[in-house]
Amino acid sequence: MPFCTARMMTEFSKKQYDKMTRLALDVLSDYGFFRFPLDVFALAKKIGMRLIPYSALTFEQYMTLYHEYDMKLGFTISCPEKGYIIYDTYYNDVDLREPTQRFTIAHEIKHVVAGDLLKRDLTENDEALADFFAKSLLAPQAIIVQEGLGSPEEYVKRFRISQQSAEYCYSATENRKSAFGETFLFDYEREFLERVRKYS
Repeated sequence: MPFCTARMMTEFSKKQYDKMTRLALDVLSDYGFFRFPLDVFALAKKIGMRLIPYSALTFEQYMTLYHEYDMKLGFTISCPEKGYIIYDTYYNDVDLREPTQRFTIAHEIKHVVAGDLLKRDLTENDEALADFFAKSLLAPQAIIVQEGLGSPEEYVKRFRISQQSAEYCYSATENRKSAFGETFLFDYEREFLERVRKYS
């Protein structure tokens, strides 16, 4: 069965960056999630993912999974059930703090909505793109630019993300500002912000 695990970020082309940014905003818009910090658990459930924390597993269940999958952060198994594909997402709520759990769920959402789990094996690039998507989903640059957030600490407070993710997002946003200006927004970001204003 296809499965995936969350991994560290690598470098992307601008085309890949844009695709993940757009996909994250599309998912938020399509499922009607316009408030931040994002309730990523509710979003995953609305998409149709069954979320299973490690703390809910028996010792025998945990050991069975341990021998097949990387259990450090979390993973998703796709399986057919009554003519549908069901996504069971297991996540580590035992060793990980809440921001990392939230990141893991956001990472797994990318694999589901992008159809990654239909592949036989996921590549390092698939995993890295899912990490980038997770950051874009949890802390959209459109919100950061609009609200004028100015430090990683503000990102942590606004989006309930880890300090590490906040520092990455801060660096990426500062690079963007250097390239396009302090308040520049792409058309698709302006459209997303209009929905945020309308529905939140």
